Amino acid sequence: MPHRPTPSSIRKSLLLLPLVAALSAVSLPTRAADYHVVVPAPGKAAPHPAIKLELSSATLPVGWIGDPFVGFDFNTALRITGDPELDMSQVIWSVYSGSLPSGLSLTRDGSLYGSPTEIGESGFQVRAKYKTKVVLGTFQIAVSKEKHLINMAGVRSWEDGTSAQSCLDYRQPTKPYSYAGATGDGLYRIAPNGQAPFDAYCDMSSDGGGWTRVALQYEATPVVWTGQQNGPSYSLTEDQIPAHTYTGFGRDNLAKFVDYVQFKYTTNDIPVTTITSPKTGHAYQIHRNAAYNYSWHDPESSIESTEVEWFSTLTFDRIGSNAFTWAFSPEFSLPEARGFSMSGNYLRFQADSFAWSVWVR
Repeated sequence: MPHRPTPSSIRKSLLLLPLVAALSAVSLPTRAADYHVVVPAPGKAAPHPAIKLELSSATLPVGWIGDPFVGFDFNTALRITGDPELDMSQVIWSVYSGSLPSGLSLTRDGSLYGSPTEIGESGFQVRAKYKTKVVLGTFQIAVSKEKHLINMAGVRSWEDGTSAQSCLDYRQPTKPYSYAGATGDGLYRIAPNGQAPFDAYCDMSSDGGGWTRVALQYEATPVVWTGQQNGPSYSLTEDQIPAHTYTGFGRDNLAKFVDYVQFKYTTNDIPVTTITSPKTGHAYQIHRNAAYNYSWHDPESSIESTEVEWFSTLTFDRIGSNAFTWAFSPEFSLPEARGFSMSGNYLRFQADSFAWSVWVR
């Protein structure tokens, strides 16, 4: 038969229960399920103690009234260290204090957007936030107005009273100047090579414009090529000729009436030079000498050293027999013979009212 506890043994078991429970709480080993992980509350970023932000000073480009502001990204001035998982797309930019020039705004990704509308200088602080880190930086932007062309008594120059070095410098200027205002063909005041300013005729239309006329020869009033004025005819001195890459042979006020080539024009003697036009692809020969000339003013012909009146003829002749492209002889006694040829026409015995012109760009 099973053993039945006596009342005294029951009482002993009941007395031992609290002691067993206490010992169990102390001596039982910790189980894996008893560990726990702290998780940040939703909406709160985990700390990044190693990350550091540095925002260096930088010179911002000048802004111009009415022109889109370009050329600066604030991210280029920001340095982030201590983040092995660097992601610049997480940088958030904003204006912290001060104000941007009127018409400009700072985008979230660190770019300036818009076109300035007021002249002046603006100082402001920007704020860059990356994850939990923030840095401030102070910057300035100067806004200016472009300087345009004005026409004073028929001669154009910059509105601040200064002069460009050539017609091309007016046509393709650098800031703060802009080819705007009193534009077009006509007289411009230029000051090439440190020379005192003088008025020169500019063709601002032909093949992009920017052509400076360096010689103009009428049959009735010829001049030497080295620098002279005689009525409407003239030639610039060597020092007055602007720096250039191309030379054009024209008629009156049209720089490209005939053609142009990549050639550095000079008032000195010019040896026979064969060159091809970048515009038409035609091959030409250029020549001038104070001591002789070529028969028919064609360098493909024989040299003549006895016809003194034909010396110093400037010729621009397309290769091919008797092309009669462009030739002017300022020392010939008969006016109608000075303008020898123009654009394929033989003009020795014809009085002409137009002029032979030389241009550089």
